[in-house]
Amino acid sequence: MSQSTPPAEPVPVHPDLDEDGEISPESLRELHAAIARSEEEIARGETIPAEDVLAWLKSEDDLD
Repeated sequence: MSQSTPPAEPVPVHPDLDEDGEISPESLRELHAAIARSEEEIARGETIPAEDVLAWLKSEDDLD
């Protein structure tokens, strides 16, 4: 008698992806808009200090 493997748990889909694993059109538009805003901010000299970015990344790591 062989032992059957239980079915694998479904992998949760990222909220920005559709059922096929592709980025949704709405999320893609939002991404393009965010990139455009960032490019405009950089052009105006509005940037985030590296120390702030590193602190944010560290706080994100602490959430895991």
